[in-house]
Amino acid sequence: MSLDSRVVVAGGGRVGFRVADLLQEYGHTPIVVERDGTRCRAVSESHVSMVVEGDATSPEILREATVGRSDAVAAVTGDGATNVAVCAQAREIAPEIRTVARADSAAAAEREANETFVDGVVYPEHAGARLVLASLLEEGFEQFVELPPGFEAAVFTVADGAPVDGKRVEEISLPVGGRLVGDVTRSAIVTGGTRLESGNRYLLALDRGVADEVRRLFEG
Repeated sequence: MSLDSRVVVAGGGRVGFRVADLLQEYGHTPIVVERDGTRCRAVSESHVSMVVEGDATSPEILREATVGRSDAVAAVTGDGATNVAVCAQAREIAPEIRTVARADSAAAAEREANETFVDGVVYPEHAGARLVLASLLEEGFEQFVELPPGFEAAVFTVADGAPVDGKRVEEISLPVGGRLVGDVTRSAIVTGGTRLESGNRYLLALDRGVADEVRRLFEG
């Protein structure tokens, strides 16, 4: 997403609250939809820009939340079926909107990833379990669910004909504050001689202010 995007966040619980908070921190505009009035007040008091009380699976509520003028919807309630329904309804109203659904099981995450109206699936409990395991086993490295302050990570897909398409890493002039880390598609660390391929997804470490410039290199 570009800077100052509008994102509808379905669900004002712990996950939704944190997503909305981070969106504001990153310069975006979150619109939280939550059916529980008490949660709505709590979110509103946290200075999230807009809170709509109601059922996010309702077309009328989604329209009130301006889904037709938004760039993305994050359905992160505690119920996976509800999240899928929100994404389907949002796509009906706004065919070009990006949709992300929170799954409530690993099996559901795999199944929902195949839905044509869901662009991305997240399973926070899986990430949390990996962090707990690393701590229990006292591994010599730390797996981050949330990156430390000052660090950013992003995954970009190389578009056909983009400035980086077909070039080796050593030939690419990334902005200061950007570094290629790995080829996500091939599950491999990149080297200077790695050639970037159209359709492949790459992991980068970024300073927050250079994301749009890097996106233009990968997407054209």
